[in-house]
Amino acid sequence: MKIDGDPLRGTGQIAIALLNGSYTCDSPSKWNSKQSRFDPQLNSLVAILLSVRINAFLAESPMFAINRASRTFDSFAKRTLLDNELSFIEGLILAAIFFESPDPITPSQLAKTFEMTRGNISHCISSLEAKDLLQRKVSPHDARAFLLTLKPAGKRVAIRVIGAFDRLQQSFEREVGKKALEDALRIVRQIERVMS
Repeated sequence: MKIDGDPLRGTGQIAIALLNGSYTCDSPSKWNSKQSRFDPQLNSLVAILLSVRINAFLAESPMFAINRASRTFDSFAKRTLLDNELSFIEGLILAAIFFESPDPITPSQLAKTFEMTRGNISHCISSLEAKDLLQRKVSPHDARAFLLTLKPAGKRVAIRVIGAFDRLQQSFEREVGKKALEDALRIVRQIERVMS
C-alpha cells in the first residue's frame, strides 16, 4: 500500500488500512518510533489496533498456547517440587527409577524414555547424586554402562514426588475431564509430529 506524502494524512491512511487488514507492521514499538512526531491520538489508535491484531493471532496460535502452557507448568512444577529442590525432569527420573525397582535402570534407558539427550540426563543424574538421592554403579555386564539405584533418601523423595504428580493428574482430570484431556494430548502430539 502506498502512503500519501503528508505525514498526518499518511498516518490516517495507515490507521484505515489497519482496520481493513491491508497494512502490516512488524510491531507497535516500530510504529511508535517512526510515527511519534505525527498525531499523538492517531498514534495511540494505531498502537491499539496493532495490539488487537497480535492478540487475535495469539488467541488462535497453537504454538503460543503450548508455549504458554509449558511456561505455566514449569512454574507450577517448580513450586510443587520446591521442598525437594528438584526440577521436573529430576522428579521424573526419581519416579522412573522407583517404578523400575528392584531392577536398576541405565541413563540410556532414561534418555530414550524421556526423549532427551544423554547429556541432559547425565546433568540431572549428577544433580541428584549431589543431593544424595541416587547412586550409579558400573554395570557388571558392561564396564561402559552405569546402573542407577535410589538411596534411602531418594526413595522417600520419589514417593513424595509420585504423590505430587498423581495429585496433579487427578486435578487435570477433575477440572478438564478425562476424555477431554485425552483428546488434548492427542492433538498436542499431532501438532508435535507436524513440527518435527
